[in-house]
Amino acid sequence: MNRLDLTQEELMAIVSYSEDTGLFTWRGNRGRYYRGGRVAGHKDSKGYICIGILGISYRAHRLAWLYVYGCWPEKQIDHINGERADNRISNLRDVGCELNSQNKLSAMKTSKSGLLGVYFDKSHKKWRAEIIANSRRHRLGRFDTAEEAHAAYLGAKAVLHPSSMLGSIAEKVKDVDEYGEGTLALGGTGKRILNHDIPN
Repeated sequence: MNRLDLTQEELMAIVSYSEDTGLFTWRGNRGRYYRGGRVAGHKDSKGYICIGILGISYRAHRLAWLYVYGCWPEKQIDHINGERADNRISNLRDVGCELNSQNKLSAMKTSKSGLLGVYFDKSHKKWRAEIIANSRRHRLGRFDTAEEAHAAYLGAKAVLHPSSMLGSIAEKVKDVDEYGEGTLALGGTGKRILNHDIPN
């Protein structure tokens, strides 16, 4: 059986899905561990919920899409709030790869700074901030500290990735800029950085 051969009707016959909680539960008894009413699935190493259906493992967010809309998602399923185990249908959207990657909440394990959008520039011995939007890399400048570079990244993210979870959070985070004014990390200092370093 091909992974995409599973139909909405077949899925509904095996599990129930709650749009309010995002949880799947088994219908009827299907062996020792698959008893009717029991929550289906387990969390994998990346934080996604996986469920075995007819011998094939599926990620629950894709099953939720099939269950509600009757078709497989065309692109990637993005968890709007960044929580990979939150499969409420209101938290899911079918998006392209670039938009999905905008919802990353943490840097890669190999990152020296441990901060999103921040890299160490060996040749200048400074921390560099950059962000990708609309398939274009925006260089935000070099900074003495990783924290300053990250602040510039957050400022750019609020403007260039406004629909991402981190972008919306950053818009609401208050910061005190170099002039001692209470500003939004993205709306104040961030915009000044953007105006100087990102071409229109």
